[in-house]
Amino acid sequence: MQGEHVTSSATRTTAPSGAGRTDASVSTPAVPAAPARASRDPWLDNARFLAATLILVLHFAKQVPGDSTTIDLLNFATWPMRVPLYALVAGYFSSAAPLQGRRAVALLRNVLFVYLVFELLATLHKWSLTGVLAFNPAAPSFALWFLLALFLWRVTLPLVANLRFLLPVAVAASAVACLVPSLGTDLAAARTIAFWPVFLVGFKLKEAGLHRVLGPRWVRFAAAGLLLGWTAFCYLRMDTFENRWFSMRKHYSGTMTEELTEAAIRLGILTVAVLGALSLLALVPRRRLWAVTYLGSGSLYVYLLHPFVLRETDRTDYFRSVDSLAEIAVLLAAGVVLACVLASPPVRRCTRWLVQPRYTWPFVSEAARPAATIVEVRPSVVDAVASAATSATPSPAGSRADRASDQPSAR
Repeated sequence: MQGEHVTSSATRTTAPSGAGRTDASVSTPAVPAAPARASRDPWLDNARFLAATLILVLHFAKQVPGDSTTIDLLNFATWPMRVPLYALVAGYFSSAAPLQGRRAVALLRNVLFVYLVFELLATLHKWSLTGVLAFNPAAPSFALWFLLALFLWRVTLPLVANLRFLLPVAVAASAVACLVPSLGTDLAAARTIAFWPVFLVGFKLKEAGLHRVLGPRWVRFAAAGLLLGWTAFCYLRMDTFENRWFSMRKHYSGTMTEELTEAAIRLGILTVAVLGALSLLALVPRRRLWAVTYLGSGSLYVYLLHPFVLRETDRTDYFRSVDSLAEIAVLLAAGVVLACVLASPPVRRCTRWLVQPRYTWPFVSEAARPAATIVEVRPSVVDAVASAATSATPSPAGSRADRASDQPSAR
């Protein structure tokens, strides 16, 4: 989910000056040079592998029928470290520069088109399992909503990045979104607006400096305290939690007091999402770790491929057979192993053309795109034109003198 940066150069030619010629500079943009490949930050790759693994493990664990205190506690306690962390890191790698050239191509090809392809594959997979064929890109399949939300966030970011009080507006929109009936799963509208503030916090974090904000030692101690406190709070109060508070897929309707309470809860959940994601970032090792850093660079493979394994596993009776704490531990360990396999080199080589495509045939090449010609008028030309216009306009005094000279003399 990294943003791409475009560097460009321009060739300037100056027209010769002389009689009958304009003194101007004509600039014609050259073909943009290939962007330099920035080195990956092992800190963020380590965090993304942890987030992708937790997403996979909890998606599998929540398929276990019945109530399990262990699974519920793990689900609520790690929630800020999963999708909120993904949204925050996505905002960190986003840019408010105008969408043009390679950045526009990358957003279409590597986000929107990947979403459409995987939505089609998910539809075909469910058709093979259920016999029902229903392709609806406006209603994202399981786990694919994030790609659609990411596309919408990055498309709108250049338009709203310069607005004042953008983050408070996004927080207010997220709080109100849980009360709007028309916002639901279509186009992932409810979740897109709900997690929009978390995405913007990541974007602002890049401006503030990730290492400067989370670098001090005291921040790590505070982060550990926050995560431990949230885990203890979940253990004591998770019986009162509602799943809709964390899924953010549907609206809530009730009396005015109940709706205001729901909006206040949404604000609290957003606070937990941001603080929990930042706390995990502060605690994750920042150096390159054996295997973990490499697997983290392929976290998108884990996220996009695991729903196919989950649907196949759900066909069996395995989840219904999980009962004891030891069997839950085996399930969680199997999920970690599966995450490592999905991010492994063989799987990435076989599926890179789907997950990280590099094709260019649907797009107009930079060389074939008509180059705009920019005429830059120098100040000397502007002064000459202004002087000519002034001399051509008679002044009031001059007009009176002309009228006086036209009258016959008294003598």
